[in-house]
Amino acid sequence: MDLPPLPAPKRSGRHTHMHKQNKLLKHIPEIINPVHLTTVYLYNNEIEKIEGLEAAVNIVTLYLQQNRIKIIENLHTLKKLQKLYLGHNQITVVENLEANILLQELNLEKQNIKKSECMCFDPRSIFALSASLQVLNVTGNNIRSLYGLMPLSALRILHAGKNKLTEIYDVLETIQFWYYLYEANFAGNPVTKKHRFRELLIGHTMRLNLLDGKQISPTTRTFIRNFEEEIKNKTHNVNLSNTYPDLPTNYSTALQEAVSSTIIKTGLSDLTVTSHIPWKQLPKRMPSKKSNLRHGGDAKSTPDNRSLFPMNL
Repeated sequence: MDLPPLPAPKRSGRHTHMHKQNKLLKHIPEIINPVHLTTVYLYNNEIEKIEGLEAAVNIVTLYLQQNRIKIIENLHTLKKLQKLYLGHNQITVVENLEANILLQELNLEKQNIKKSECMCFDPRSIFALSASLQVLNVTGNNIRSLYGLMPLSALRILHAGKNKLTEIYDVLETIQFWYYLYEANFAGNPVTKKHRFRELLIGHTMRLNLLDGKQISPTTRTFIRNFEEEIKNKTHNVNLSNTYPDLPTNYSTALQEAVSSTIIKTGLSDLTVTSHIPWKQLPKRMPSKKSNLRHGGDAKSTPDNRSLFPMNL
């Protein structure tokens, strides 16, 4: 006895994914039941403007790479957005992301922009993403400074290769605020050719494990940190009179080194005007008994040891 066929399952009508990639679309098409969408594929089209997604409030992942988009806009209603792919467009300003406070991954690599242009970052958007953004890809965008990205304290992965980063201190001062940074790529930037760039970068991070595709072992990190600490300690023992010949030299080496250490610790190591050096105010050293006798002086008239260095020193 043949059994009747089972009825086809009823479709719920809740399409969570929209596949509109590789369609040569110039505009984002109208979406039916947009509230159910969580993932939208619109990459490799000819879309020039982000619009028509405002009602799709539950989108989590949005693929818009390889289009002709110039401005990041109309994403303020997508408050659940976590991953945004905008690589290979024509974007020069990272902006209008203040409402996307759950965004974890932002891909903006290789924008089709002029060589004279460079990508920059709206501080309002960066501040809004400071607690959420973990992955940032800005490879190949003529970026000259990372300073504007400093607030991104949750950042774990940064791809910033093939840009125009030249100042090592700009990079170091920025990454030292990224406590969770685990992977970074700066290959192709002029700054990577600076002396001891790799060592300095490792020394300014806490958890960096992969730099420019090369693994960082715990032993290497410990060695570099100990080395940097040793350099700092040696700096405090420097005698500035060796660097600035016109400084007073009528005091002992130990005293000069002590004053030098105080100057450095208080942030006065950049000495361009020597008249501001504290030991310029020190009293002139009194001659000793031996020097008095050597020149025919009277030993009885020589003051006692307490008068050699007055109390106001």
